[in-house]
Amino acid sequence: YSDEYGKFGCIACPVGFEAESKGQKQCNNCPSGQYQSEIGKGCHACPMGYHQVTVASLNCSSCPRGYFQPSEKGSSCLECNTGYYSKAIGTGEGRTDCSNCPLGFYSDENAQLSCEICPAGNVDIVNVHVCLKYFNA
Repeated sequence: YSDEYGKFGCIACPVGFEAESKGQKQCNNCPSGQYQSEIGKGCHACPMGYHQVTVASLNCSSCPRGYFQPSEKGSSCLECNTGYYSKAIGTGEGRTDCSNCPLGFYSDENAQLSCEICPAGNVDIVNVHVCLKYFNA
C-alpha cells in the first residue's frame, strides 16, 4: 500500500493485514476465520478443524475437544451433538467432525469428550443415543 500520493514504492502491510488490490491507500484487517502471519502477504483461510474469532490475527486455533469445524474460514467451532463425542487428536491436527457413540454407549449432552456405557439392563438403540430399559418378555 502507499499512504502518500506520488510516493515511490509501496509499504508492505504488517502481519494480520492485507492490501486486496494495487493502489490501496491503507491495509485492511484480515477478517475473522482468516489469518496472515507474513509481512506483505495476503490473508489465508483457517483450515478445516480450526477457527479464528478475532480480526487481524496471526494464526488460527484448533477447535477444543467437544467441538469441531467442518469448513474453511471458520470463525467459531460447533458443538458435538448428543450421541456424539470428540476423540483425542494429535498436536497440530484440527477437529473436522465428531464421532458417533458406539452401540451400548450414550452421551446425553452436547460437547462431550467421551460416551458413557449404558447401565446394566439397558440398551442403546442406534440413532436414538439414549439408553432404554430392556424388558425380556
